[in-house]
Amino acid sequence: MRRIVLPGDMVAEDRVRMENTYFRDGKTFASVLGILDDERGSVISLEGAWKPKSGSEVVGIIRSVDRKTCSIELNHSAPGILIPDRNSRYSPKVGDVVESIIARVERRNVPIMERARPVAEGARVIHVKPSKIPRILGKNNSMLRQIEEVTGARISVGVNGIIAISGDNTDDAIYAIRLIEENAHTSGLTDRVRDVLTERVSRH
Repeated sequence: MRRIVLPGDMVAEDRVRMENTYFRDGKTFASVLGILDDERGSVISLEGAWKPKSGSEVVGIIRSVDRKTCSIELNHSAPGILIPDRNSRYSPKVGDVVESIIARVERRNVPIMERARPVAEGARVIHVKPSKIPRILGKNNSMLRQIEEVTGARISVGVNGIIAISGDNTDDAIYAIRLIEENAHTSGLTDRVRDVLTERVSRH
């Protein structure tokens, strides 16, 4: 079961460790406006800026390349810094859209990137609120898989709010993502997205 919670709403009558919560008097309260997912035991924030964390999978755009490092736009105040792997077959170029991992976050909140790999050439890039990414992915990536299966598109989703879409029916895939972003607070969204997508794709 999912429901909207406000900052200060009690989400558990005992101490339960979950993101976007705090403890008081032995109980657990929401610290943000979000969606409480009782089944997963989590509070999904509906607002707020993205904060880089070690191990996060992101999508970014390479903005500069020199002999030792690359600068990657990540939808963050500080660009990510990638030190190219000499053993990798991939040679970064300005304008490339890449999937990557944050290895660590250094002083002044600068993400240091590793294991960069390019997404499909010609992929369309959109930006969404990072707080909506959990809903776009769905439980165990179920929402994302559904969009890919119905449309045939290949979708790379970064927790930083940058998404790259390539392959077939990219317009339909983007429509679905925007639908989720605008209705992230509603229930029954998975079925609604499937029905809307199936109808749109059938028109082609």
